[in-house]
Parts: sequence; C-alpha cells; structure tokens
Amino acid sequence: MPAEPTRTNQTVGELLRQSFEAIKAHQQESMQRVRMRYVQQLGVTESTVRAWQQGNSRPKLDHVETIAADAIRLGRMDERWLKSFLHAYGLDRATNALCERLFDVLEHQTVVQKSAASGKRPFMVRFGSGEQGRSVPALFANAKSELREALGILGLKPNRPVLVLIGGADGLSDERGRRVRRLFNQVLVPLCQKWQITVIDGATDSGVIQLMGQARAKHKATFPLVGVAAKGTIQWADDEIQLASKAKLEPNHSHFLLVPGTEWSDECKWISSIASTIAEDADPQPSLTLVVNGGATTWQDIVFSFTAGRPVIALEGTGRAADGLAAALQNSGVNALAQAFGKLGFAHAAHISKPNQLTELLTGLLRAKTPDP
Repeated sequence: MPAEPTRTNQTVGELLRQSFEAIKAHQQESMQRVRMRYVQQLGVTESTVRAWQQGNSRPKLDHVETIAADAIRLGRMDERWLKSFLHAYGLDRATNALCERLFDVLEHQTVVQKSAASGKRPFMVRFGSGEQGRSVPALFANAKSELREALGILGLKPNRPVLVLIGGADGLSDERGRRVRRLFNQVLVPLCQKWQITVIDGATDSGVIQLMGQARAKHKATFPLVGVAAKGTIQWADDEIQLASKAKLEPNHSHFLLVPGTEWSDECKWISSIASTIAEDADPQPSLTLVVNGGATTWQDIVFSFTAGRPVIALEGTGRAADGLAAALQNSGVNALAQAFGKLGFAHAAHISKPNQLTELLTGLLRAKTPDP
C-alpha cells in the first residue's frame, strides 16, 4: 500500500494540535492526559498519538468519528474545524450527516450553553447509538416567568389534562416494584394514552420514574412524558467524573425541562408550577397528582400540590409517603403532616391491589372538567 501523502498527514496533524490544545484548555488538564484519552479509547500507544500531532502519520479512518466527537464535545471545536478535518480524509460527502449528529447530539454541552444564555433553543439529549438510539428535546428554564415560553418551544401544548407523578427513586422493594410496573402497564399508561394526559415527573432513571418511562415505551404511547430536574443533580453520560450523588435521565421521556438547583428537592416547586402552566391556561383542564411510595422529597411535592389546589391520589400498598397519606385518610396515620393533609379533604387513596379503584378514581376526576375522549 502506498504511503499516505505527507502533506495530508501535516494537515491532519495541525488540526489535531488545534483540537488537543482546545481540549487541554477547556478540560484544564495536561497534554499527556489529552493524549491518554485516545490511548484508552482507540487502543493505540502514546507514541502513535504523538506522531499524529507531529504530522508524521494520521489516525485510521475508523478513528475519525471518535476523535471528531471529542474535539467538539470536550474542546468546543466548531463546524469549520470539523469540515476541514473530514476533508483531509476525503469525507466531504459525509460532512452534513456527521455535523448534524455531532453538533445536535454528542455536543449537548455547547448547545446547553447557548440555550441557557438565550432561553430560545432546545438541545437534544442522546440515549443509545445507531438506529436503536433516540434523541429527546430538552431546555433550560431559569425563571418561572419563562415557563410558558419554554413549554411552547418544546412543543408542549397548553390546556391539557396533567398528571404529576411523584414517588420513590430507590425506596421500592422488588415485590412492590413488580406490582407498580404491572399497574402502570395495565391501568396508568393506557389511561394516559386514551386521555392524552401530559405526565410530569422527576426525570431520573430510577424507581417510579423509571417504571413509568419503561411502561410508556412498552406501549409505544404518544402522550407527553415530561421530566423535570434540577440541573445540578443530573449526571451526563459524557461527564468526566461519575458521581453517586447525581442521577442519569430516564431515556423514554418525550421532553426534559431543566431548572435551577443542585439539591434533590429543588425541582419540587417547578414541577408544580409547570403542571399548573399546562393545565390552567385559557381553558383550565384537570391537574392531578399520583403518589407512589416516596420519602421526604415526596412530602414536599405533596405540599406544593395541595397549595396549587391539585387533588392528590395516594397509591396505597406502595409504602412510605403513599401509605402514610392513605392511612391519614382513614384517620389511622401516625404522620402528623399526613393527617393534616387528610383532613383537608383534597386527598384520595386507591390500593395497588385494586386496579379498578385507581381507574375509577382517575376517570372520575378527569371527567369533572374534561369530556370523554
């Protein structure tokens, strides 16, 4: 095989030097650490990466996308750099498709910065890869005054019935989790699909929220499933350090709205406000809250729901907050906060072992303001 043209190697080397320096600056790390990224990702030696930088050789064709993705994602290289890099490999025909994939999916950080600054442009969160992967639109909202506009940008329609789903991220036992999964598949998701209810939850890939996302995907449902999370609590797939204190987004949601905050309860007031914004526009629609299991943060969600005048349904038999509220409705609870809510008369309970009970309760509350679909 003939040797690759030296001039091409030098062009690629210059482009790599630019991207390596950019990664070094943006990630605040040494050049050796930058080179070691590619040693680990591509299975080459550090001397090989040095040779690329010096223009003595160049990466193989099947390494191009990985190197380009890191240059954009970590070094904030622009489209002009990417086109020059692809041109050096004779990949001009692939430029448009690769630009779209890398800038709209892999490089969510750059787009996040733009949307945070302008509040006008959603960014795409990518889950999986290839044909099986999917991208979900997301947006930052920095003030409650921006909510109506942010929801419109995401394509979320007002005057829709809303269900706020709150509950445990990790407090469900295996048996309770199986029962909740069954109820979501048999009752909740079909009902949300029938009424085209906008469901709002805490966005993360665990517990009750994960079960809802999976049930929606299983049914290939089309109702909006909107995840709301404090931006400081989210673990992005491309974060350098994976922290146990953060959580990944659940991949089967239709939209994400990220709000200010670094603590797990910071999203509570936003979830309530978003639900009210969607349901209580010019033609108010029903807005309900379903409590499944849940801990201390769930009680905060319940407070915000009651404050907004939103009926709350406790799914009894799922444990913790849900059972506490259900017990208060029967005057047998020991939780003082739950007893106070129960006395307000704005709470209801349905037992997880009685699917028809939940169906009748949800349908009755929906029909209070909405004609049958």
